[in-house]
Amino acid sequence: MARKDPSAEDIRAVCALLQPRNDWVLIEIVELGETPSGIAIPQISVEGKEFYVRNIGSKVKDLEVGDRVLMIGMQGVNYYPLPNSSTLFVIKEENVILVDQRG
Repeated sequence: MARKDPSAEDIRAVCALLQPRNDWVLIEIVELGETPSGIAIPQISVEGKEFYVRNIGSKVKDLEVGDRVLMIGMQGVNYYPLPNSSTLFVIKEENVILVDQRG
């Protein structure tokens, strides 16, 4: 039986149940890049891409759920992908360098 990719609604439901601690932030990669040969590459491997905040820890001060953010390049940044997910991971709030407030 083929594995079905979770819908955006399924991912949001899971994110609501995952509560980061302290100053950690749950981030979702919304789009995937693609190589010329058609291989999908998560944007996490591309420096300077935007991501969405899906949940925040109790000590996060400057971010809200739903914010679209830009982060420091992933190399050298402490980030932790969630098991069984290619689109969700947690990072420290200090690694977010920009909040996109355009509509």
